[in-house]
Amino acid sequence: MRACLFCTLLILPANTPCAITRDVGATCRRVHRRKTVGRLLVIFSFIGLWSAGAAAVDTAAELREFHLPDLNGEMRSSDEFRDRVILVNFWATWCAPCRREMPALNRLHQRLAGRGFSVIGIHVGPDAALADSFLQKVLVTFPILIDEEMVLSGWGVAGLPTTFLIGPDGETLARYVGEKTWDSEKMVAELKAAIDTAHAH
Repeated sequence: MRACLFCTLLILPANTPCAITRDVGATCRRVHRRKTVGRLLVIFSFIGLWSAGAAAVDTAAELREFHLPDLNGEMRSSDEFRDRVILVNFWATWCAPCRREMPALNRLHQRLAGRGFSVIGIHVGPDAALADSFLQKVLVTFPILIDEEMVLSGWGVAGLPTTFLIGPDGETLARYVGEKTWDSEKMVAELKAAIDTAHAH
């Protein structure tokens, strides 16, 4: 019964009035208009593609490169950051932990910017406009790039948020899976040590 109800809700267009009464009427009213079939299919496709890419993380080349547009449509490349240690954070607006950790990432970026360090956010999947809207409310000073076509699925991102610490030559220094308190003293100390070691080589 629950499965049938779920399928019924999925196939309803976003602007369909809730004409169904009795058992499904209350549930129908709670369905947000944005949860259309198209958006769900895109998100499910995104999860599948990135999960497939995650399987290659142990055998893929360690060097990490990207060439993606920012929110203004300007292409940005990893070559711009070759002399810096960068923390590349994969996130999306539909990911609650991603949204929660964004302010801490910005504080970390500002705190360690003078050490040859930058944070870079990569919004993955559709809805770049939603990312822009979110970032008008939660201001960040580090670059935000858009990967709508999921061209970086080979990085091995199994879920969001996932964050990579990348050295000045593009080498992977560390990978962090899940939400982190990026501006905690413990995390800052760990990253400072990694940054100093990377720049010393």
